Amino acid sequence: LFLATQGGRRIYWNKPSLAETVGGGTETITFFLLALFVPMRNASNTLVGYSLLNIEVRELSNFLEGIGTPNTVAVMIDTDTTQVAAHSAETLAQACGFWGIPVDDCTREMLTTTSLMRGETVVMNHKLAQAVDCRDALSKHMYEKLFSWLVQKINQSTDAGGDTASWIGVLDIFGFEDFEINSFEQICINLANETLQNHYNNYIFKRDMEECRAEGVNVDDIKCPDNSECLKLVADATGVLGLLDEECRLGTGTDAGFLEKVSQINAPNPFFERKPTMKASFTVKHYAGNVTYQIKGLLEKNRDTLKDDFKLLMRRASNKFAAQLLPAPVERVGRVPTVGGFFKLQVAELMFLINSTTPHWIRCIKPHPAKKPLMFDGVSVTNQLESSGVLGTVKIRKAGYPIRMTFDKFNLRYKIIVVADSKAKGKDGRALSDLILAAVQMKDKKYAQLGKTK
Repeated sequence: LFLATQGGRRIYWNKPSLAETVGGGTETITFFLLALFVPMRNASNTLVGYSLLNIEVRELSNFLEGIGTPNTVAVMIDTDTTQVAAHSAETLAQACGFWGIPVDDCTREMLTTTSLMRGETVVMNHKLAQAVDCRDALSKHMYEKLFSWLVQKINQSTDAGGDTASWIGVLDIFGFEDFEINSFEQICINLANETLQNHYNNYIFKRDMEECRAEGVNVDDIKCPDNSECLKLVADATGVLGLLDEECRLGTGTDAGFLEKVSQINAPNPFFERKPTMKASFTVKHYAGNVTYQIKGLLEKNRDTLKDDFKLLMRRASNKFAAQLLPAPVERVGRVPTVGGFFKLQVAELMFLINSTTPHWIRCIKPHPAKKPLMFDGVSVTNQLESSGVLGTVKIRKAGYPIRMTFDKFNLRYKIIVVADSKAKGKDGRALSDLILAAVQMKDKKYAQLGKTK
């Protein structure tokens, strides 16, 4: 979850897939969300507290209890048809009770699809994978809509009103991710980080070189880091997310089909790698390091798979809080939106906002991974400094003439070096600075260069 507050008025947020998040079970999710809401019940004038007073607390608590329960419902195949496992029937009934929807209707939507063909109603049974997708999609969407509701309430409660001439924004991100198993969530997180690093490169390095060129300083030999090609590999139409969207739109699309396409098209790309031994994965060479992504489940996580009938069912819920979260289904025209496409759109909107500001960066470094006091792991710290671009900044600064003094200040400090030189008499500005550099044998451009004013 990425938050950016604008003048205490608004929060923009980006989210990756919630597939792993909702897998923690009912107790974990309920505890986490109740920890957010319960303290606010008695805080009528703080943050979202006063906005919650008009909401039936019991309905909210029931919603939180039910949000993770469907993912604990087991689905199985019995006599060639997909059924809810007998030992999970009570769990499903409990979740439906929390939300106020009929358990029979919920079971039907999970296990079947009803469509109208040639004027007749046709009911098709789901395969096991389809039933599991429907089950998971319900929890994901309700979890997502809950956070959307929370962001909206915070924005309403902290809205200062009127136009703000100047404001301070805060963007807090988790950072680059590389786990033992990396999937769709890590692609999204690392895309956001890659995009922010690109902004950092452009702002720090390219502007730095532009200043040198404006002074007439030759910086052709200085190589600035540029991750634009890696960014294109992940985000472009022929990149990872673009081809994943294309495969999702195919009725016969598969994870394996996506892997073959992305490998074939991007094989020449120096930021892409797929070794012969990698049967179900590929590697992207990010600015912070190489990350290997597993393809299993990528298409399912990228799809917006909640059926319209499920949305209509939830909107009829007797739990008013649950009923208000999901919007009414609308007829879609053109391409079906995907989670990855929506995420890229939000990142683009976020960068549009950031590019309109004067940014500053705070790099957070963990001294060690053990979470204990008075410890320092030099290797871990060095790796973090390298992956965050700090060491790269230092190298570029060293190569790009980090000490920049106006001629007047430079001459005032160092003219004593040529005070006995008759050539220095009557000279100032650039001419005097040139004599000082010649006197100490530093006119070679690897040591110093003279610009127009510095």
